[in-house]
Amino acid sequence: MVSVVELVAWVFYLFGEYAFPRFYFSTIGYWGSLVGYFFGPLFAVVHMGVTLEGILTNFPGTWNLFLVVTGLILWVIHGLLHIFFVPPFLAMIDSQPEKPCVCDLPEVASMPDNATEAEKVGYEDA
Repeated sequence: MVSVVELVAWVFYLFGEYAFPRFYFSTIGYWGSLVGYFFGPLFAVVHMGVTLEGILTNFPGTWNLFLVVTGLILWVIHGLLHIFFVPPFLAMIDSQPEKPCVCDLPEVASMPDNATEAEKVGYEDA
């Protein structure tokens, strides 16, 4: 789940929208990859110990072992990628100039000094 949202955040980044990727990569994506990705191999080890009673010749012992080894390798790789590349990526996002505000509302002219009371009320409502 973390990777799918990271892909969506990356697409936002490619289109110049930096707020969502900056938030997601620095919080949920970062810690989700470092902590959350460990649960898959952990649950596979628990399954080997509890359900299979440590006997890998029982079905699906070898497949479970494959899940543990592959999951741990991917967890280490993804963790290192996030540790080494997220901080520079966030620094690059922070160095981008802010987009100018594009307002679709018409600009309200300043109140003239000789305005009537009705004009003053209308100006405050605008």
